Amino acid sequence: MYQLFKKDNFGHGEIVASSENIEDLEQNIVNILNVDNLDNPLTLDEKMKNYTTIYPTIYDKSGNRYSGVFYSGIKNLNKHTFLVKRQGSKDLEEMNYQELSTLLGVEFSVNFLLGYDKVSGDVVAVTPKGNAITSFDNKDLDIKEREYLYIRQANA
Repeated sequence: MYQLFKKDNFGHGEIVASSENIEDLEQNIVNILNVDNLDNPLTLDEKMKNYTTIYPTIYDKSGNRYSGVFYSGIKNLNKHTFLVKRQGSKDLEEMNYQELSTLLGVEFSVNFLLGYDKVSGDVVAVTPKGNAITSFDNKDLDIKEREYLYIRQANA
């Protein structure tokens, strides 16, 4: 069983969805992000400055989202962790960002998904200059002021 959590800047979290299949939670993530960030009358520029919820996502250098990699929050000595579904396996393995880098062995970046637009696709957090935010430490992200989504195994 997998649970989708939403955590606020005060550290309070709530389970917003559960499923036996982790892939089912991906649609829940997009729906929550769209409601929180995109489904409002603001212009796109205003939406990009006033988003409230993020979901860290891994992209390859061509800008394609990796499948089978799910953000699972901050654990183990304050490290960002991911649940990873290895090719040919039905099990998920938890690993930190450095371990993920070693496993993938290719250039990738973490982007912060804000929702999905039917015309432009994934909408990700950007700097004031319009560059995608690709680091948890980026000052423009200000993660302490945002709610974020993450997935955990119910027995973990």
